[in-house]
Amino acid sequence: MSWNFKSNKINKNYNNIMCSIDEIVSSNSVQNIRQKYNISQQSIHKFVTEYLIKIYVEKKLTEEEVLTKFEFPEEAKRELANEVKMQIKERNIQS
Repeated sequence: MSWNFKSNKINKNYNNIMCSIDEIVSSNSVQNIRQKYNISQQSIHKFVTEYLIKIYVEKKLTEEEVLTKFEFPEEAKRELANEVKMQIKERNIQS
C-alpha cells in the first residue's frame, strides 16, 4: 500500500505508520475485541488511527481525550487502548 502526501508537515515515516495501523486493526487480538463487543471494522479502524496519530505522532491529545470521542462500552475502549499500546511497543513505532 502506498500513500502520497503533498504536505511538508507530515513525518516521512507516515507511510509506515499507516501500514502499522492496518496491521494493528487486522491483528487477531484486536479482531477478538471487536467481535466480543460487536464493534464495526470501520469504527475499530478509526479508533486505532485516532489513537496512534493523535497520541503518538502529533501528540495533540491525551489517551482520555481520544477515548471520550468513541461511543464504545468503557471496557471495550480500555481493552482496545491497552492492546494498541502493546502493539505499538511491539512494532517499535516512534514519532
